[in-house]
Amino acid sequence: MSIFAPVKRTISLKLKFSEEGYQVLCEMQRTFSQSCSRVSQMSEESNRVKLHHQAYYRIRK
Repeated sequence: MSIFAPVKRTISLKLKFSEEGYQVLCEMQRTFSQSCSRVSQMSEESNRVKLHHQAYYRIRK
């Protein structure tokens, strides 16, 4: 056990995107949100280990 507490830092920054880059980011956020929703639905029917095995490869696709 370490005597040092972990340090967490948060930064805030502005990103500049081209229109195409912005669209890619929006699509990635939608995909991430949909994946989280799917895993959440699956979690209601499974325990942690089963959920990992059921969700990992499905969501990766």
